[in-house]
Amino acid sequence: MSGASQIRTPDTQLFRDVFNASPIGIVVENMEGQLLFVNPSFCSMLGFSEEELRRKHCVDFSPPEDAEMDWAFFQRLRAGSIDHYQLEKRYFRRDRSFMWGRLSISLLNGGGSPLVLAMVEDITDKKTALDRERDLLETLDLVTNQMTAAVSRCSRDLRYLWVNQAYADWLQRPLSEMIDRPIVEILGGEAFEGLLPYVMQVLDGDDVHYERETTFHGIGKRWTSATYRPTL
Repeated sequence: MSGASQIRTPDTQLFRDVFNASPIGIVVENMEGQLLFVNPSFCSMLGFSEEELRRKHCVDFSPPEDAEMDWAFFQRLRAGSIDHYQLEKRYFRRDRSFMWGRLSISLLNGGGSPLVLAMVEDITDKKTALDRERDLLETLDLVTNQMTAAVSRCSRDLRYLWVNQAYADWLQRPLSEMIDRPIVEILGGEAFEGLLPYVMQVLDGDDVHYERETTFHGIGKRWTSATYRPTL
């Protein structure tokens, strides 16, 4: 057999090794949603053996609302209106705790009866971090909106991530128009250039405090006392 022929010929053992070694959970199902093959990573994620998982239907892994959403997409896959989909949903572990997973479904039409390839990435830590950040911002919003001081939070690419109402009122701009906008657009070019050295200093990880007169877009010259702190 020539080298070219060897490259073109599927190596079943190689595919099996990749299937078993993948850090992402991989499941092969039939068009009824019944599990046929399950890799070790998916077993480890949920704490079940391969034999236990193969006795389950795809809707058995999640709370009803998550399972219904998944099954609705699966029905469209069966009907031929889509050949893939992706969603985030919760999975039951053996101990009944939840794992958040990013599910990617693709239709396999390699000959014979079509099959479904499901790939699951554990995103529990990412979801927990996002939930924690959302709760923190909600608390920050509640606290700082009672303050008369202007407070804002900005990204490394110098856009507003969040501002309190006092900050928006001081600049005489609607709060809704400020989020995700570049700082230079809100403060104006002259103010931005004057404050940029302080901004760069805080991006280097330093606390910064200054008092100076600055000309701001829309409100003119103002004396301000400001403190910048990095969030790491």
